[in-house]
Amino acid sequence: MLELNQKKFNEKRRFKLTESGIETYTNDLDVETNTFFSYDEFSNETRIYTEKFPKILYIGLSMFVLAYIRVALLFDSLNDSSASATLLILLGSALTAFYYIYQKKYKLLCLDNDQQVFIFSDSPNEKKVDEFIKTFYEMRKADYRKRYFKINFENDPKKEIERMNWLLKEEIITQSEYDFMIEEIQIKFL
Repeated sequence: MLELNQKKFNEKRRFKLTESGIETYTNDLDVETNTFFSYDEFSNETRIYTEKFPKILYIGLSMFVLAYIRVALLFDSLNDSSASATLLILLGSALTAFYYIYQKKYKLLCLDNDQQVFIFSDSPNEKKVDEFIKTFYEMRKADYRKRYFKINFENDPKKEIERMNWLLKEEIITQSEYDFMIEEIQIKFL
């Protein structure tokens, strides 16, 4: 099956698609987690999320402001203020750069219980991540189609129609397949 291996800073992630779901492995600061999610647990939605650390940015910007105030208030003793202002500007620049470099961008596979599976959006690269997500949804559709795209004539016809409505809504079957199956249900049950 298809695998996606990711690494960003001190965090490693691996995702493996199976016939019945997705296995996730995460190693973050020597804490390893391993989880399996079946295709039934996922909704048909993908989101984009960026994890930011605004406190780092605020501290960096505050250092710029302090450097400006330091130079503006103590302009008469320029030697003392310029050294400390330079230090504040350097620290502020470092923190601001760290803020932009350390941001993590994710693509989220949404579950029905309002949880998400977080996948780095650009590791190893964005194209491979997009291909992995596309394959995930194709395998999910194939799994649903294999398990649910059939008529159980021993079941209540309303339940069979509900299942076909659900398959159509989830874009697992086409409108023509839906129409054909509804007609079959009506013929067999009437």
